Parts: sequence; C-alpha cells; structure tokens
Amino acid sequence: ILDAVQRLKLFDDSKTFVDMPLKVDPQEALTAFASVDKEDADAVQTFLDTYFSEVGQELIPYLPPDFDPAPSRLASIKNQTLRDFGLSLHALWKTLSFTLTPDISAA
Repeated sequence: ILDAVQRLKLFDDSKTFVDMPLKVDPQEALTAFASVDKEDADAVQTFLDTYFSEVGQELIPYLPPDFDPAPSRLASIKNQTLRDFGLSLHALWKTLSFTLTPDISAA
C-alpha cells in the first residue's frame, strides 16, 4: 500500500499516509487492496478513503495529570532569560501531549 501511495504521489509529503489510522483490521485492508489497480491514482485514493481515517482522528489532546506548569527545577534557574525560555519550552507539553481515542486504545 505504501509503495503505491508513494509512487502515485497522492499527498504533498511522504508522512501523511503513514499517519493515517486504519478504520478496519489490517488483514481486511490488505485483502481489499489486493483487488485495487495499483497504477490508478483514483482507485488507490478511493481505497484510502474507504479504509483509512484522516490524520489525527485517533488522537485527542491530553494534559498529563502530573503536569506542573512551573517545575521547581526550572524555577531554580537564576538567569531570568534562561528560566523564561525553559518555562516556555516546558509549556509546549500542553500542546504536544495527546492520547488515543478509546476505540483505538481498546484495539
């Protein structure tokens, strides 16, 4: 599947497809793909639309319960500029943290 998607250049980058979660069991998708014309971009795109979800559909924002917005280790930095930088960098965890949707977690 990956080979066909990459050769047909269905996406602007090489990462999009590999980030798309399956909607079905992997074996079911492979069986269905066996009958797809791998040289036909429309056929492969239709297959992807049927068997894969959009990127990020399996992720939900998550804030770890132990997240401390001002950890003592950063607060102890004496240089104000470096401390502010460290706190700003640490705050990115609120944007970067995700967990899986319950249906994916249970799989």
